[in-house]
Amino acid sequence: MTALERVNEWLVNRLTKTSMNNPKALGGAVLMKGMPDYQENTIKWLYIALQMMVSRFKHDTQGIPAGATKHCELALAIGRSVLMHGTGIDPTSHQQMADVGNLVIAAFHLEGNGYIEIERDEAYSEHAIKAPHIVSVNEKFEQLQEIPEALEKHLLRATDDFKIRDVTGMVQDNHRTVIKDASDVHEEDLKLAIEEDAVWLRGFNKLQQQGWTINLNVLGVINKEFDNLIQPVPPRPNLGSALKVAQAFEKLQKNDTPTNRTRYNREVKLWNKELESLSTASKNVEYSVIRAKANLLAVKPEFYQYLECDYRGRVYYYEPLMNYQGSDMARGLMLFNEEKRLGNSGVKWLAIHTAASFNQSYGIDEIPGWCSHDYAAMLKEDNLDSISVDKMTLEDRERWTWENMELILSSLETLHDCEKPFSFLACCHEWVKVSKEGEDALSALPVAIDGSCNGYQHSAAIAKDEITGNLVSLVPQEVQADLYLKAAQALVAKTPEFFEARPDMKMKHIRKGVSKRAVMTRAYSAGKDKIADSMYKDCHQYGYTDKYDITMLDCTDLSSDIYELIKTVCPGATRTMKFLQDLATYELGKFEYFDSQGSKVSKNKRKKLHARKQKLRKIKPNEITEEEIQELTEVSATLDSHELRCTYGNGAKHMEWVTPTGFRVIYEAYIQRDEKLKSTIPGWTGGATSQPGRITMVHKVDLPYPNVQAFQSGISPNFIHSMDASHLAAVVADWDGAFGAVHDSFSAHACDIDKLSQLTREKFVEIYNVEDPYAAIAEMVLSPCVYEEELPELGSLDIEEVLKAQYFFC
Repeated sequence: MTALERVNEWLVNRLTKTSMNNPKALGGAVLMKGMPDYQENTIKWLYIALQMMVSRFKHDTQGIPAGATKHCELALAIGRSVLMHGTGIDPTSHQQMADVGNLVIAAFHLEGNGYIEIERDEAYSEHAIKAPHIVSVNEKFEQLQEIPEALEKHLLRATDDFKIRDVTGMVQDNHRTVIKDASDVHEEDLKLAIEEDAVWLRGFNKLQQQGWTINLNVLGVINKEFDNLIQPVPPRPNLGSALKVAQAFEKLQKNDTPTNRTRYNREVKLWNKELESLSTASKNVEYSVIRAKANLLAVKPEFYQYLECDYRGRVYYYEPLMNYQGSDMARGLMLFNEEKRLGNSGVKWLAIHTAASFNQSYGIDEIPGWCSHDYAAMLKEDNLDSISVDKMTLEDRERWTWENMELILSSLETLHDCEKPFSFLACCHEWVKVSKEGEDALSALPVAIDGSCNGYQHSAAIAKDEITGNLVSLVPQEVQADLYLKAAQALVAKTPEFFEARPDMKMKHIRKGVSKRAVMTRAYSAGKDKIADSMYKDCHQYGYTDKYDITMLDCTDLSSDIYELIKTVCPGATRTMKFLQDLATYELGKFEYFDSQGSKVSKNKRKKLHARKQKLRKIKPNEITEEEIQELTEVSATLDSHELRCTYGNGAKHMEWVTPTGFRVIYEAYIQRDEKLKSTIPGWTGGATSQPGRITMVHKVDLPYPNVQAFQSGISPNFIHSMDASHLAAVVADWDGAFGAVHDSFSAHACDIDKLSQLTREKFVEIYNVEDPYAAIAEMVLSPCVYEEELPELGSLDIEEVLKAQYFFC
């Protein structure tokens, strides 16, 4: 019996014992037992739930570390998915979702002898009563990766071994939707897109009809070396918590003494030991699941994967983990289902791809003689002591492969400790064919070209900013520019005392651990706290926290510095972000109250009236006077008479725009309230003291009021993501050949990369080759489009320079 079959046995037994005449006893069990053929379908529902858990353990959007996820969101997501698969209807009752989700979670928990842990973790809230319950992996979770025979015919819930029909057929047969969490408006838009053959839909269809096969050479090595890939999970000490770290940090901020600094560093290290245990277990599970799926797919001549897009038009593969947007292991295992002759161009791009996958570094005194560029002089000028191959010219990346052919051809059974070990292994096997057949060799390997800081590329194009454009390769260059390095250099110049106190900290470490993710996240409106958190996590991951004595307090200070200097390093990107935020403010508008005479009522006056009204209402009926009753009536009437008017902007409830490829983005962000749900996790001894297993879940529910602050912080990333999705769709729609999509990384056969690179540049220029992109965006986003504010000043970047920029996508 596999682990999943053991979980299924528990669930079936629980359902069998459930009386349908007592629906209040176990609501989730009653709902599941009432579904058609539940005894045959429970194991499929559990497999769906397992996929959701693995995905959330890998990356939880609520700020929970790898290997754990918030219980409430997980239970609701599992409950909704099971109910949809069991009934064919999207449920609307959060209570029903919670009940079903908790029963499934209970099955994996197996009354404390299963594969997950459930606990209330005060680490995520300063108030224990509000602390969320957390679901986390334990040392047995990876046993669930073995797929029972009963599930093989349902292999990969989002993958079929027949060619998926286009979206038109899917919609007509009501097979499945295309837009995630689609509203009625989205569904109408989809029907219109089908009628008009919208560009975004053509691109979507092509991606979904792309056939794949498993790379048997890579899979063979993974199977052989799998025991070495799975790392021992460090014991979880249960001594550290994020709450203790926060408390120690708060004390340190108030009084930076040696004692407080020692306490803070101790708590950080204890907490990171917890994270190390969880993240290792999560990584093991990811590897196990990918391997299990790949082994089952390996017997198929080809397979196809469903896609879906989010509200911005961004495309995602529906299958979790084992897809081309997954980890290096997943991508290294995937080949196109059709081989093509490499030719001269294909051999060149295979060599470039191979070099980037290994990505060897050279010290300033170790640069090989075969390099055509004077990297030593470049490094000296930039205060660097080493260079990685992916920072070299394309020509030298190609040369790296030819100079290392002996290593490549001897690595057919080896997973190297390099940048992308699985992708490099896949490349090595391609070179065996090239060594025998030369340019006539056939290859199905996807070769990728990636955008150079793609978010900043879009922001710079909008602003026509030549400064940022130079740093993100929108213009022709001899060597690819490095925005993150430029930011690191600016940070050192701004805070010399910090780095002078750490003379051993190399510029490449400052770039990698301090500036890279700070710059990356700032492109999408990340604030100082988010930047500091990301910075510390990177420094800890690379060992810089101990090596260079960098604390969270240091990262907080550095985040403020880099937050400000980005305005100078990337002026156009900053202008674009500010402009989009101003548009959000204008579109949502500003509201003020007016009395019956048309005079403005101040916030302070209404606050006082509300306070007086509440005070009068609290008076007991037998104590209130006639005068107070009269006053309450008058105050209530006065408040009711006030009229809320939009005094600035459009007063919209949400934002929407149509991208250049015809996709209508509907961006909503509302003020939320807490919805409490009471449910039971059978067999769990936590929760309410008097009712073991009883748990109160707090779920966020939207109110019909726009959250202006959320719109202002979210408009920039959402708009830029809608534009990069539009760029991808435009490229794929006009592309004739195989294609793998990872947002700002486009893959094709090696022999087609020159053509793909040219088309990628042409479509980007086509989108942004307008007289004033700011004016075009205002017209796109606002309703009505009349904008009363002055548009930002444009730079002097000639967008058509992108057509000659070889490092734009490379």
